[in-house]
Amino acid sequence: MGLTACQCHYLSGIYLLHTLRPIEAWQSFFQASSLYAVYLKNQATLRTVRDTVMLGDRIMTDEQSLPDDLEHDLQQRLYWSCIKSESELCAEVNLPRSSLHDIHYPYQFPSPPTPRSVDGLDESPQQVTPSSSNNTTATISSSTTPGHYSEPQDFKELHEWSWYNYLSGISLFKLSGRVNQAFYSRPPSSWATMNLLDMINAAYEFEKQIEQWKLTLPQAISCFHTTLYITTVTELQLAPWLRSANIRLRIYRPFLYRLTCKIAKDWPLIDPMRHLAGKAVSLCLEPLFDLGLRHRNAESWFRCRESACRALLLICAGKNGLLRRMELEHRASETLQQCISHLRYWEREADDVRLARQTLEMMI
Repeated sequence: MGLTACQCHYLSGIYLLHTLRPIEAWQSFFQASSLYAVYLKNQATLRTVRDTVMLGDRIMTDEQSLPDDLEHDLQQRLYWSCIKSESELCAEVNLPRSSLHDIHYPYQFPSPPTPRSVDGLDESPQQVTPSSSNNTTATISSSTTPGHYSEPQDFKELHEWSWYNYLSGISLFKLSGRVNQAFYSRPPSSWATMNLLDMINAAYEFEKQIEQWKLTLPQAISCFHTTLYITTVTELQLAPWLRSANIRLRIYRPFLYRLTCKIAKDWPLIDPMRHLAGKAVSLCLEPLFDLGLRHRNAESWFRCRESACRALLLICAGKNGLLRRMELEHRASETLQQCISHLRYWEREADDVRLARQTLEMMI
């Protein structure tokens, strides 16, 4: 069994995400992951054969039966792409997971592509001459909304930055899994009965891990370490910020819930709990969230979910008095309208987005 069918299903899922069809996209990712799980099991069977593999009248040596370096690297990238895409959808909607999640995969990160595996990365003299280098350009475009721009980049440089962005996403995917295990393995109502001190310590530890992750980012894909004008943030810089911000919201959300519940036994820890809940509010108001909201890509549906989540958190903070305490009521009102406007823009393509917008408008 080859990898072509797996790749086709995966790319189908990416297309379906572009068209805001998450359930159909999950079906494609589930199929891709299931096929890849079968492929890995077949490869494991081949590796159990010591010196030769008998195929009818043909004898194939072990070296011939195992994939070459290029295919091996492709296998790694396909594994992480499948498992990550499927898991991200399952984190938003309660859907079954494929058998790929039950396989212990030995590679913590995929191997980077080699020059001969990617067109345009060949180091031959014909491709590094000034004239050809000037012609081999690509455009980074964050979105079609105001405040973004397109900047031509050398193809090799762009490919390198894209690869760093891919690896950073895998790192945060692993961290997101730990956050989900700590706070989201049970229904949200369980936050009211969890040990608050353990929750606070876990939140601070996750914050520390995110700060350590930030230090690993190359400047080309980071907007954390320098003061940037919002109009100069590129798509490759925005993507890691959005991923980390969404994880931080998932870290802080339980504390806003707990603060709203006003549990009597929590008062000795009210200050750190309110501090973490306040971080959820402040993060919801970050202007970087408003970039690229009308830019169609594989994240469009997730960004609608993100806007709905931010709006709900701000509504909650308004009802429990936290917005008034932080003197952020006016900014929160503007952000709420921005979130609703974002949902309205996409609602014709997804019924759940329309229902989210209608629900929010009834709550305001």
